[in-house]
Amino acid sequence: MEYDKQLEEYGILATNAKLDIKDNVLFIESTEIEEINLKTLQEKKTRELIIKNSKINNLLFTQTNNIKLNFECCTFKNQVIAREYNFNNTIAFIECIFESIVDFSKTTLQCEVDFFASTFKDETNFTEARFLVKQSDNNKIAKNNFIKSTFEKDVSFDDVEFHTKVYFVISHFKAQASFIRTKFLAKQDDNGIIENGFAQIIFKGNAYFNDAKFQAKVSFAMSHFEAQANFTETKFLAKQDNDRIIENNFSEVIFEKSAYFNDSVFENFADFNKCNFREIANFYGVTFKKTPNFSQTLFNGSVNLVNANLKFNFKDLQTTINQKYDFYKKSIKITADAIITKSQNKSLDKFANDFRDSFRIFKNALIKDNNLLDASNFHKCELYCKEVELDSKETKTLKEKVEKWQLWFYRKLCDHHTDILKSFHSLMLVIGLFGLVSLGVIVGFDYCLGYKPILSHLYMIKEIYDAHIQSFIKTHTLYTFACDFLISGFYLAILYFLIKVEYLRRFFIGVSYFIVICILLVSPKILIPAMGIFTDKRALLDPLSTLGGIYTIVFGFVLFSFIKTIRKNSIVPS
Repeated sequence: MEYDKQLEEYGILATNAKLDIKDNVLFIESTEIEEINLKTLQEKKTRELIIKNSKINNLLFTQTNNIKLNFECCTFKNQVIAREYNFNNTIAFIECIFESIVDFSKTTLQCEVDFFASTFKDETNFTEARFLVKQSDNNKIAKNNFIKSTFEKDVSFDDVEFHTKVYFVISHFKAQASFIRTKFLAKQDDNGIIENGFAQIIFKGNAYFNDAKFQAKVSFAMSHFEAQANFTETKFLAKQDNDRIIENNFSEVIFEKSAYFNDSVFENFADFNKCNFREIANFYGVTFKKTPNFSQTLFNGSVNLVNANLKFNFKDLQTTINQKYDFYKKSIKITADAIITKSQNKSLDKFANDFRDSFRIFKNALIKDNNLLDASNFHKCELYCKEVELDSKETKTLKEKVEKWQLWFYRKLCDHHTDILKSFHSLMLVIGLFGLVSLGVIVGFDYCLGYKPILSHLYMIKEIYDAHIQSFIKTHTLYTFACDFLISGFYLAILYFLIKVEYLRRFFIGVSYFIVICILLVSPKILIPAMGIFTDKRALLDPLSTLGGIYTIVFGFVLFSFIKTIRKNSIVPS
């Protein structure tokens, strides 16, 4: 076969080539090429090779490739092997077809890579490849582009390092896709938030992202996993960037088969809004360090949340909702061409309601699986959101005001029946404060009568109080009534602050333990003064009886809450 002599000098074997050579740039179009030898091209000082609408049988790389390569609408008939090679200049395969194996395993690419809308008809292997490019010369964020690519056979990106962002958006994986231990190392910088793009992808075969690391945020929005999706031990490590929201986006993803997020870690927001889990959703041991959004998500199969680590409390949740709402409002303002309807322009309380919906969905899924213990934790978070929702409403009905304070009280008292120790400590506070205030009433009364109380004679100061209180009430009825009111108010006010202020609560818990032990040693019946109210012949308006009546009501309420908390956290069915 007679090859084009001019092209043959450049290491390209072709006939009837449409060739243009200028400034060491070769442009070839609509040609059938038998072979391209990049070593020869480099020896001829070629800067760039551009080939369009051509068929290529053999593409031979050299150990170190410095030529800028641009293939557009080309078909590669035989294997493309670039194993353990180095590429120092941009390589682009735009809308190309690879009919045989493609192997870039253990290859080092210190350049941008572009496989836009290409089709890989056989196995594709990028295992242990290193995409090292970071920043373009024009201060533009560099990227590796696989947008709209089609992989018809198994593809492996295992143990790959991407040092800048990578896009697989709208790609189609028709067989197994493997990104095991892949490191997406692009980080946020001054040029904007970096996002790795896996949105709107169809995964027909099993997809493996086991032990992968995403240093920047990633979007799988609207992707479709038709087979198993495995994100076991995957690390989503994107951190918050000043006042900008960083979130990993799984919104509107469809998981046809089992989805595994076992022991994965989400350092920042994980948006699972409107997802559809049609079989098992496994979140065993997952760590959410920010509040996840599962609003309007469907769980058609079972949900496993055993050992799930939700590292946030009420304040974290409240901060998260406010942050995301502020970001939402800013995004509306900066979108000049956006037409925001009333239904789209959400208020803060509606935003909190969306978060509440996330936890409600998880709660219901767990109840369906008869996992009541884990369901109670999500019910707790649901009530957190309800409290934020009520608090953020500009105008509240009387019912909503009462409901808000009720939620606040239960959160402080027992964390909505999920924290047994906190509930027990609340009971200790009620008893300890009652014992302290009762002692103060007796000592104060005796002191006013001229007796100097001695702690070593507790029974004596009580006897002095009992001997004189009745006559004092008869002669100072109005004064006694006012004292009763003040003492009861003082008891309730101090109890309120002990429940509300954390450092006071922690301090007084220790004091309460000491007081309760003393009461048990001196007179255990004091713990339930209601017994004495109906048996002791005490005068009407006796401060101890009034205080005891108030304490009995509070004690009964907190004791009931404690018992309910124990039952809700018991492994024994109630």
